[in-house]
Amino acid sequence: MLFPELGYLFCYNSRVKELNQNAEKLLRERERVQHEVEDAERSGKGIHATVSDWLLKVDEIIPKNEEFQKDGSNSKTKCFNGLFANLIARHQLGRRAAKLGVDADELMKDSKFDEVSYRPSPTWIGSVFSNMGYESLKSRNETVEEIMKALKDSSVRTIRICGQVGVGKTTLVKEVAKKAREMKLFTELVMATVTRNPEIKSIQGKIADMLGMTLEEESEMGRAGQLRERLKKYKENILVIIDDLWDGLDLDKLGVQPEDYKR
Repeated sequence: MLFPELGYLFCYNSRVKELNQNAEKLLRERERVQHEVEDAERSGKGIHATVSDWLLKVDEIIPKNEEFQKDGSNSKTKCFNGLFANLIARHQLGRRAAKLGVDADELMKDSKFDEVSYRPSPTWIGSVFSNMGYESLKSRNETVEEIMKALKDSSVRTIRICGQVGVGKTTLVKEVAKKAREMKLFTELVMATVTRNPEIKSIQGKIADMLGMTLEEESEMGRAGQLRERLKKYKENILVIIDDLWDGLDLDKLGVQPEDYKR
């Protein structure tokens, strides 16, 4: 325990130099992150809590460093006839410099965010799952309960609801989605209608909108790749509902092949 304490005393200048270097790097990094935050906010995006927390921590340490630099006790560290006038003050300042330097360095390491912002879920999503016309019937309720049981089973990746046109499959699915939202079984719920002649890019766009993301690729393959990476990267428990699905649609082309994702 003796040697670190002596280090604060005799390595004071190097401690201060290291602190100044780390503080300058941190200020530049804060400016970079702040610019990204401002750009994201102008685009209507939300800022991740980890980024906001990081900025707050940086804003707390910067004044501490400025206070240290302006501290009048620095003058007590000047030499007089080769001796320090106040060794205790020098020791205390050395310790403060070391602590601030370490804190600044740690914040620098924490500044490497994968993403600064995110697109908030659209406010209109609730209306997609609105099911005002749902009529509670015994047979229908039993089917809903069976589907809900399957949704709670982590080994189940795909559920297919089959039936003739007009029997109320869409109404049934919306009721399932409503219950899943109320029970918070999934982080995200997505629903897209396919129709008999599906347009892959249009369906991909609907899914992306509900996930709060922008598809930048033009090709179906590129857009599918973006959706696939989005679902894998965030590891969210997402329920994707493909309504009015006809034979021949390749879910892998959409980028939502259930087998690709862990649940």
